[in-house]
Parts: sequence; structure tokens; C-alpha cells
Amino acid sequence: MQNRTVTPSPAYLPEDWLARTVLVIVFLVTGNELLARQPTLGPPELGKVTVHSLHYFTVRDYTPPVPVLSTVGAERSPLDTPEDAALAHFGSILEGNYEHWLALWDETSREGMIKRNTENGRDATFWKKRWRKSFGPFSTFELTRRVDTDAFVIIVLRASGADDERDDRFLDTILKRDPQGKWRPTNSFGRDPIPANWRFPETPIKIIGREPPKL
Repeated sequence: MQNRTVTPSPAYLPEDWLARTVLVIVFLVTGNELLARQPTLGPPELGKVTVHSLHYFTVRDYTPPVPVLSTVGAERSPLDTPEDAALAHFGSILEGNYEHWLALWDETSREGMIKRNTENGRDATFWKKRWRKSFGPFSTFELTRRVDTDAFVIIVLRASGADDERDDRFLDTILKRDPQGKWRPTNSFGRDPIPANWRFPETPIKIIGREPPKL
């Protein structure tokens, strides 16, 4: 007996293929209806969520205040404590020792200042002139207060001895430990609310956490 190959009739289709074809047709029809009926939105209303966060710190006075001498330079300070770093920082300013003053800062802050100095055409002469203008009228420089947080320390310098006591100047420096354990001035906490507001602890601070969308 000879073998014969039977070819299915074109009218015969597997049931699963037919089911898939029906689903595709339904999907296309439904999709076209959705495209034809785009949802509409009413006018937007701006909402907000208010979060009250607490940022704790401690404040202590130096008793007596710690004198800052212009003979205290960066190369002669161990930087083992915040006071070491503050004395070196302010001492270098009073010396007009720009190179040592710049070397004191943490790496990120130092690189940022060098970049800004280059962009604005500022050099050592610019800073020495600014320091003489700012501190020249004063004769006494002391560390008066220390603010401690879990991330950084703020030490306050008081410059006094001008003709009018009301002209006393108070200058804060923010200090943190570097990876080697040395304390250094830093600009890394510009967005932290404590440095700008620690003197006014009872005054609420409003900070926009997320900008509102454009309506």
C-alpha cells in the first residue's frame, strides 16, 4: 500500500489559534475606543504636607574665653580638637597666611574655594586685603561659644576692641572630622538649618522640601 500525505482543508483551523485571533480583534477594538475617549481632568488644586522636624544641639560658653593669637598658624596646630582647628583657622586669618588658611579646609571645601577663586579672579592678595579690612579695627579676638551637633561643631569668634562696643563682630566657623580624625573647617553643611539659625531656637524655620508643580 502506498503512503499518502493528507493536507488539511483550508477551512480547518486549530481551536487555540481561533481563540487568539478573537482576542486580538477584541483588543484592537477596545484600544481604539479608549483612544477615542481620552479622560479629561478638572482644574488643579495645590496641596501640601507640613512636616515638623527637630534638630537638636548643645551650646556652651568658654569660661574664660580662649584668646586667638595671630602667631597661631596652621602648620603649628595638631588639629586634634575643634578648638585646635578654630585657633589655626582664625590665627591664619590674623597672620594673613592665606596658604595655611586654605590648607586647613576639608578637601571638598578647599577644592570648591579654589574653583570659585579661579572663576572670580580672586587670589591670596584679594583675601589678605579683605581680612585686613574686616579685622583691622579690632584688637582682641577670642573664642566665646561652642555649638555641638552629631555631625559638626560650630565655634564662635568674637572680635572686640573697636571704638564702640556695639561694633563687636561675631564670626562662626563650622568644623568636622576628616577621614584621618583631624578637625577642619568645612562648607559641607550649607543646607543644614542649625548653622544659620542656632541663635534663634524658638523661631520656626520654613524650608520648602519639594517645589510646587506648575499649575
